[in-house]
Amino acid sequence: MRLMVLVAVLTAFAGPALAGEWRPVAQGDDMVAGIDYSRITDAGGRKQVWIIKSLRYPDHEAVSYTLGRAEFDCDARTIRRISLAGFTADGRSIYSMQMAPEIEQVIPDTINDKLMEATCDGRRFWDVASETGPALHAYLQRIWW
Repeated sequence: MRLMVLVAVLTAFAGPALAGEWRPVAQGDDMVAGIDYSRITDAGGRKQVWIIKSLRYPDHEAVSYTLGRAEFDCDARTIRRISLAGFTADGRSIYSMQMAPEIEQVIPDTINDKLMEATCDGRRFWDVASETGPALHAYLQRIWW
């Protein structure tokens, strides 16, 4: 159930322009995270990927899901966040920002560790989502929580 909501959020928030191969990858106590496998790129030995995070307790006026771009150095096990945008459950943009160029170690057994594994190894988790934008978020909320 949570997976479907994540997949729904992943695809829905951006509309048809971002329709891709979104799949849930990991869950925490308060969120589900997934990536778009169709848009993983290799940038000089590092992999860049779009990540969606669907929050468990969305508030209609607050951020319900985020979409971000990150870069993983698979060999060094690091992450660099490139950009991040937050959206309400109905798809309204709350914020959009470029991130600082800091590189961080990926901590084992965390959501970022699962995101890195999926990005670097191409491991597929669950089924692909066909929804996009707010519909993807709603889908992830239905199936995961």
